Amino acid sequence: AASSGIVPTRHEVCLTTLTPSQARTVFSYASWKLLCPSVQEIIDQQQIGAWLKRVDDFLIAVRWQKESALTESILVIVYSCLRKIVEPDPDNFQSPHSVRSLVLILLYVVLSYAGSETSYIHSPFTGGLSDSYFWARAIPTACHFSGLFFQLHADSAVYSEHLQALKTSGCPAFDSVPSPTPLKSALRFHCRQDGLTKALESTTEVQTRRKTKRRASRSLIKMVKSFAEFIAKTI
Repeated sequence: AASSGIVPTRHEVCLTTLTPSQARTVFSYASWKLLCPSVQEIIDQQQIGAWLKRVDDFLIAVRWQKESALTESILVIVYSCLRKIVEPDPDNFQSPHSVRSLVLILLYVVLSYAGSETSYIHSPFTGGLSDSYFWARAIPTACHFSGLFFQLHADSAVYSEHLQALKTSGCPAFDSVPSPTPLKSALRFHCRQDGLTKALESTTEVQTRRKTKRRASRSLIKMVKSFAEFIAKTI
């Protein structure tokens, strides 16, 4: 159960399904920990969350979406991709600009695959980069991680493993950061059946993670078409 205070404990957060605000805080801290020490000194962990929130607020302001896209499941996938890129060699990312462009491109690719909308305008995700640079990174990224997307959506055990990795790394942020809203009741609890631990999840989570490969293919095709239109305009 959640405490009566405004600051949730790390244990409480790890047992709940995160609100968009909480998911953003957890993601920001976990992502910041992936960076090399020299970059950690010049990037505040809250900056990463601000990059995400700026894009999310823009999409809501232009009525591209009605609610926050920064759900727990979306940020789990983004973090999983980010970790696979950064963790092997953190020294490849030595500036806030390089980290920001990577995070926003991953967010765009993941939303195009698993977001609630059928497509997403790419302009708020460029982070000031040229369209040509953005598409040159986004298309290969989508192709490279398509297998991971399918696996996370098809196998709840794999998803739970990646979710736990994010929460384990990111939940310490709640030791010192106030929560703007009261914690919701836990939507997931575990029961033991036939010696195996199974997760009981909300209907929304189940539906989100069981999106078909057909949705992913359509999203990739739309991204390629958008890229082709950009090339046609520049020729």
